[in-house]
Amino acid sequence: MPHTDCNNSSDGPWERHAHLNPEVQQRIRKLENFETSFSMVLKAMSDSLRKNEARLSASEDRDYVKREWQQVALVVDRLLLFIFMLMTVGVTLGLLLRGTITYALAIQRSNIASST
Repeated sequence: MPHTDCNNSSDGPWERHAHLNPEVQQRIRKLENFETSFSMVLKAMSDSLRKNEARLSASEDRDYVKREWQQVALVVDRLLLFIFMLMTVGVTLGLLLRGTITYALAIQRSNIASST
């Protein structure tokens, strides 16, 4: 039985096993087909996992940005509430003081008018 070189590139994929029994050759072909199919499935799974990882990473980035903007919104909201409260208290005190001063001046004028 002549020795065939398995690394001979001129032989086709099945010819390197030509010296073997046809049943063994068929099993080898099935195994090679299985290896090819299994390799394709593993590659597809690997690609799917990479895409899923990229999607999760993008989702985490979006969630991080969302949380940061929520913090900014919370700070701005509290700042505007503080300004609103300060303005409300200022205007209320201003109106009360103005009314009190106006009332005091009116009484003072009536006292001056009644004494003359």
